[in-house]
Amino acid sequence: MTAGSQQPPEAMDAARLSDLLCVMAPDRLGAHVAGLRAALQGIAGPGAPPLPRATEPTAWTGLARRAHAAAGHALLLGFPGIGGRLNALEGAAKRQDPEAAAVALAALREELAAGGPRLPPI
Repeated sequence: MTAGSQQPPEAMDAARLSDLLCVMAPDRLGAHVAGLRAALQGIAGPGAPPLPRATEPTAWTGLARRAHAAAGHALLLGFPGIGGRLNALEGAAKRQDPEAAAVALAALREELAAGGPRLPPI
């Protein structure tokens, strides 16, 4: 847990880790988790673009697509909490709902601030 965060970062559970290590090498799995972290940084990190305005439907569609792709990656890797927050962001983007999107982004930013997602020691 980092200073200022409310909870530790979401970690992959041992059963999911064992399943994934049956089909891919540890370094490849680490690369997938790093890719998910990079996707989260692109969506909710400090350099991420601000939420689209109501008059930017194409930007909302792009945000929904990025959130959808990252959510699938998170769920596949065994991060259901992150996947759920990304699904909430996707839904808010599809509805072009800035308030709901802001709530989902805040939860994702908290996860990033806590250092997540993280791969347990292999």
